[in-house]
Amino acid sequence: MPNPLTLYARFRTERHFYIYDTFSNAILQTPKPIWERIDQVLLEGSPAQGNSSEWATRTREAVADARSAGFLGPCDLTAMAFYESDSTLHTRLTRAISQLALEVTERCNLRCHYCAFANDERRNSHASEMSLATATKAISAFLSHSVEAKTRTVSFWGGEPLFALSLIRKVVDHVETCRAGAPISYAFTTNGTLIKEATARFLSAYKFQLLVSLDGPRHIHDRNRRGANGAGSFDDTLAGLRLLRTTDPEYYRDVRFNCVLSRDTSLDEVLQFFNTEPLVTGHDVTI
Repeated sequence: MPNPLTLYARFRTERHFYIYDTFSNAILQTPKPIWERIDQVLLEGSPAQGNSSEWATRTREAVADARSAGFLGPCDLTAMAFYESDSTLHTRLTRAISQLALEVTERCNLRCHYCAFANDERRNSHASEMSLATATKAISAFLSHSVEAKTRTVSFWGGEPLFALSLIRKVVDHVETCRAGAPISYAFTTNGTLIKEATARFLSAYKFQLLVSLDGPRHIHDRNRRGANGAGSFDDTLAGLRLLRTTDPEYYRDVRFNCVLSRDTSLDEVLQFFNTEPLVTGHDVTI
């Protein structure tokens, strides 16, 4: 019997070397010499036992240590393929697409320090917005290619999607008029600062799957999530959350949060916030 596969991927940054382990869904940082030799140890049939160099030995030891700690475990797969047959792929692409993502606007009112687009002109004077004609054409294609999908979702992306709220409303109206078959749900990620009472009623009415960006308590959140004028966004985000909760408390229970944990941030403080702040306690949080 062949040895079970270990599924992983190597990648690097300018200064560091990493292995993504599919068994644990973890990213492991490694010294460069181990990173360079780990294929010899992990690839089936290439245990590098004949390599007697110091780093080959250390690589084998590092793999053994990782496995004893619960990483780099075996995979039961004996083969991998994209789809079993061309007909399966054809069906998925022509009749069972489950999600349409629309980038409705490039505008954003925040300039988060860790955002790759924070200083991009597309966030400023050159920002563009999707036209209704483009969105309608995309919806028509999606509806015709999703008739056998078990679930269907239209998601809206930015920038900050709420800058394109008028377009989003029109898209939802169009979908609700034209759709047939399985229900369609709606989703987007937002910084929450632009939520007004009318916005909250709209989101609640169509049960939008909402993911709100929130990094923790004010002094942590405002460290990176600042407006174009440099002001922190924590108070505006929480004000939007309060409007959502007041408008429809039952709907609000399903609101989820996304937290970016930046360098030198106390995880304990972040966890304490999400466990004690009444607006977020009990909600799903991705860190």
